[in-house]
Amino acid sequence: MGISMGCRFRSEIVLVAAALGAAAFCAPAAAQADGEIQFNEKFLGLISGALDQDVIQFEEAGGSKLTVTVTSQPGNQLKPSLALLDGSLAEIDVGGKLQLGQKEARIEGFAAPYSGTYYVRVGSANGLTGTYTCQVKGKVKKEYKAT
Repeated sequence: MGISMGCRFRSEIVLVAAALGAAAFCAPAAAQADGEIQFNEKFLGLISGALDQDVIQFEEAGGSKLTVTVTSQPGNQLKPSLALLDGSLAEIDVGGKLQLGQKEARIEGFAAPYSGTYYVRVGSANGLTGTYTCQVKGKVKKEYKAT
């Protein structure tokens, strides 16, 4: 469950919260949208159990440099986990761009391999619960025309 904060920009991000139980790394069978945020906004989410995960959907142009940041909010012990997923909810190898800290997880400067739908999966790396913010930013690949 979460709420969005910020201003509208260019891509839609839809939060789909799912408690996946033992199938923690499998796609949810019937994902249900709980809220929406726009690209460049901050999403406030809650991890309510050790196996709880939130899945955030967004659209991105191929070649854009993505930065995804998940930050644990003050006053809780959540150490966030983070994964980037493709349109079929399969995990994408981000090639060493993932940074995991005690209060923040980040994928920085990852080049989107295709135009279309991506997902961010947020969970708990330490089994503890708490609130977090998630933000997806990107630099659009510049296209040049021959003159």
